[in-house]
Amino acid sequence: MATKNLVPRGDQEGKLGLENRRWLGINAKSGSFSDIQVDSLKNKDDYNLLAAGDNITISYNADGSEGAQYTISSTASGNSNAQVDRIFAGPNDANGSPTQQQAVIAGFDANDSALSKLTFKTNGLERWFIDNDGHYIPEGTFGQLDIGNNTNYVRNFYVSSLLGDQGREGIRFLGAKAQSDQMSLTVLNQRLVVSSPTATVNSSTKYDNLLVRKESVKVATREEILAQFVEINARITSLT
Repeated sequence: MATKNLVPRGDQEGKLGLENRRWLGINAKSGSFSDIQVDSLKNKDDYNLLAAGDNITISYNADGSEGAQYTISSTASGNSNAQVDRIFAGPNDANGSPTQQQAVIAGFDANDSALSKLTFKTNGLERWFIDNDGHYIPEGTFGQLDIGNNTNYVRNFYVSSLLGDQGREGIRFLGAKAQSDQMSLTVLNQRLVVSSPTATVNSSTKYDNLLVRKESVKVATREEILAQFVEINARITSLT
């Protein structure tokens, strides 16, 4: 015969045990509570139910001014001055949490400007970010990301052509991270300038200086010269 329910006479009436006469334990498959009052959280194997993740600490004080309490703190750079907002998509993992394979992550840290950036993430990897100064910068391995491809490409690039002490190099080509393998392409005085890295860019360090704009040029002709030759030849003939 099935066990009957133990039911109070009215809703929220009666108790199991008293504050000074408590049951040693209650074994149940599940329960539903509107309010739980406990001094410690343990799992059924008697380990702490709360576990700290990366850059997180969890401390327990059994005799605080407000009773027993857990304190959860962040040890990451910036501490409470750090803020992160995310727009993300992707399938859930085995625990039901979003994998964030595709994401736009907006970070702010008042103590570390390097963490104040807008990051673009695809296929689970961070690809590009806009830093605190507004620069659009690739993440990850050197020279592995493109803008456009061989079928879809941008229309125009607009690049400043100021040189040297003005802090710009036009378009800079990097064959490797050594400065000896770097070249800059820009325009100076109506000429296309191929120059050395930014540390030594000036008029005396150009590898080439190609004229890209010319004044109008007159087309040469031989008609006037030929006419003069015929006249001279006629005169010589008459003298002979």
